[in-house]
Amino acid sequence: MKLKVEERKAFFVDYHDLDKFINHHYPILQSKFEFVADEEMNNDSEKEINVTGEAKWGEKEIQRGEGMYMTSALLNDACRRGLLEKGTYIISVCW
Repeated sequence: MKLKVEERKAFFVDYHDLDKFINHHYPILQSKFEFVADEEMNNDSEKEINVTGEAKWGEKEIQRGEGMYMTSALLNDACRRGLLEKGTYIISVCW
């Protein structure tokens, strides 16, 4: 029996690099962005986010510079601004 698999393209990102990227491009945020805290992530885990560049939610929070679970909104906003490519982003957490 063969294992059914699917090959996909994805962008793999370390959470430290994501934190630096967001803090650099979004100085409006009221506090320093930390992916692990924002998404309540655990050590040795990953989060997959599909970035389309479309606003689903979060624009008001971005403008106010506050909110929780903002990673998807920030990545989609960065895509709209031409800072990121559309695609699947897998953020790795390991400390």
